[in-house]
Amino acid sequence: MPNDPLLWPPHRLGISSWVWGSDYYNGRFSLLDFPTRAATHHISLLECNDFMLPPPRFSRIARPLHHLIPHANPELWRYRRATLKQLKHEIDRHQQTCLCWTMNTDFSRFGLAKWANRYYQSWGRQAVEILGAQRLRIIAGGANDAQLTPQTATTMARFIREMLDQTTLEMIVFENHWGLSTNIIQHMTLYTAVRQQLNPADQSKFWLCLDPQNIPNEIDKQQAWQQMAGYTRHVHIKNGTAEFTDFLTQIAYQNMVVIEDAQLLSSLPS
Repeated sequence: MPNDPLLWPPHRLGISSWVWGSDYYNGRFSLLDFPTRAATHHISLLECNDFMLPPPRFSRIARPLHHLIPHANPELWRYRRATLKQLKHEIDRHQQTCLCWTMNTDFSRFGLAKWANRYYQSWGRQAVEILGAQRLRIIAGGANDAQLTPQTATTMARFIREMLDQTTLEMIVFENHWGLSTNIIQHMTLYTAVRQQLNPADQSKFWLCLDPQNIPNEIDKQQAWQQMAGYTRHVHIKNGTAEFTDFLTQIAYQNMVVIEDAQLLSSLPS
């Protein structure tokens, strides 16, 4: 395996819609544009962020109504089957694959949040089914100073069991994405607690998504990476993580790398 992940073979290299995050926040991009843009860089494995779904029809009415649902996920109002089918058409048109569907899950809230979370989960399941996603990326949620509770692990484990039971997902990956995961020890404690509540078959499909930059500066990054390495199967790479390259190469045999930075695209071989 080459030391530079950008030289890895096509079946090990994906691209995230987050690459065009700046265009998205400036109103120049949505997930429906993603397949065409990825095709210009000859990458066929797509990681699709659900918050980049375009506003659906009647969203000026639907969005405020969704906000009335207690603890509703902020991306919930974006989901429509028609939009997901349109995205699937674009992916197929470019002969691409939905490698991963990403959801900004939040397992830190309980009580009334349970019903809103299950509603969001049902839409995530439909997205996985319609797009034929191979993987699902989830996060812990919560505030950066939130404390882990046993109920968090129980809620996440139930979510994973149901998603694996009701879909054809090959894998669910849990990203260190701030919130409860800001503290890497807490992140790994949660991951371990969830695994212990899964049967062996489900354990074999539950791994980590490692983002080397989503680690506070005051933490020893090399040590944090090493803590997660053995359970990592999905890696996000961005510009400015050159020090991560050697470490990544050591665990390359088991990982899928996903580009998350527009500046890296200029380094791709033509």
